[in-house]
Amino acid sequence: PKTEEELKEIQKRITSRQKQINIGKGTQGYQNYRKLVKREHRTAVDPMTPDPKRAESKREFDGKLREWRKALHNYDNVKLDDDEEDAASNPPPAAPAAAGSMSASPVSPPAADVAGGAEE
Repeated sequence: PKTEEELKEIQKRITSRQKQINIGKGTQGYQNYRKLVKREHRTAVDPMTPDPKRAESKREFDGKLREWRKALHNYDNVKLDDDEEDAASNPPPAAPAAAGSMSASPVSPPAADVAGGAEE
């Protein structure tokens, strides 16, 4: 059984983690990702929001958060068509694993849909 102090510490940790997740969910990349890749079309290589309630070390959570936020940046400059349903029913292809990355690679948006071409 957890003491009241331990429970307060756990709740504080969850609240702090949720704040970081909310920051990520407030980004343009996240909004574009949600419009382009509907939940029922998502695969293991798509960005997955870290679980703030999962019992894991700060380092583990921060690593997952960092990878998630990095993956969302692939959607920052995606040009959305007026007919977003067509885009959602045809999600972008999976990208090859990044060099030096040990986790699953995020999905990269198609080059034709990126505003501004290859510039970043």
